[in-house]
Amino acid sequence: SIDAPEGCFKADPVRLLRALKYIKAGFTPTIEVEQAMLGWKPMSAEIPPRFLVTLRKMLSSPGDQSDYVSLLFQYEITQKVFGLESTNDIK
Repeated sequence: SIDAPEGCFKADPVRLLRALKYIKAGFTPTIEVEQAMLGWKPMSAEIPPRFLVTLRKMLSSPGDQSDYVSLLFQYEITQKVFGLESTNDIK
């Protein structure tokens, strides 16, 4: 059976980053996936190292990564992981 998106993202936050990869490639997330992404909160103050490693790889891959940055803000992932409120915070 397929788990609910909330449980999947809670169990393995790297799945959020994988979802962004598919969205960037042109796939449209279901309403349930989109709501789960927006509602996701880290389980603790410490983000799993694997999440940060995957995020770094995603942002440092060749090519223009501005779409990823926009999606990270759109789904409030940067706000929840790094406490950034807007793109102005990273300038």
